[in-house]
Amino acid sequence: MIIKASRLKYLICFGRTSFIPLMNYIQTTIPAWLFTKLAYQMFFYLFGWSDTRWDKLYKNAYFRFTPRPVSSRVILQWTDVAKRKRLLPLQRDDLVPLMRSREIFPSAESPGLIVTTSNNSLASSGSSSPYPQSGHEYDLSQIKVPMVVIHGTRDELVNACHLIEQISEVLALEKSIEGYEHLDFIWAKDAKQQCWDDMVEALKKIPN
Repeated sequence: MIIKASRLKYLICFGRTSFIPLMNYIQTTIPAWLFTKLAYQMFFYLFGWSDTRWDKLYKNAYFRFTPRPVSSRVILQWTDVAKRKRLLPLQRDDLVPLMRSREIFPSAESPGLIVTTSNNSLASSGSSSPYPQSGHEYDLSQIKVPMVVIHGTRDELVNACHLIEQISEVLALEKSIEGYEHLDFIWAKDAKQQCWDDMVEALKKIPN
């Protein structure tokens, strides 16, 4: 649901500051089992992931620290990435409030990065616009360090195939786990065997 929503609908529902700030208050005031039941249903509706592979014994404990306070704009950025299946910089309307205190410019040395400056003059940037162009994508070919990519076939929030294509030359390990969803990599009962052990072994093989 949340990925399919327009940016306007998202901002109307969740605002531009903290993502569902009431959640953090409720988390500390109602019984753990009740919060878990309500929070799980909400996130199942918003993001589409389920608890099929989780250890139900620890489910209440998971939701005592999840979710944590996070920027609503960060969630909005994640939905944009999921929609376009590309790693994208923050869009212009995400950056406007930051201009109250400083300007944001693309870095001349690293076009894929964003740096800040206290200079309010756009002329100093050498560009007519301080923002990344619409549709701009990070140049992942610039990554030179070995990478480990472990992804799930049912993770709707990550387009691992596109990522793998762009960093294939630096892949130390690529593994697809059948049926894994977005949070299964940390909460699934078999996450250690399916994910963590392979990750550690791959990292050990990388030369220092």
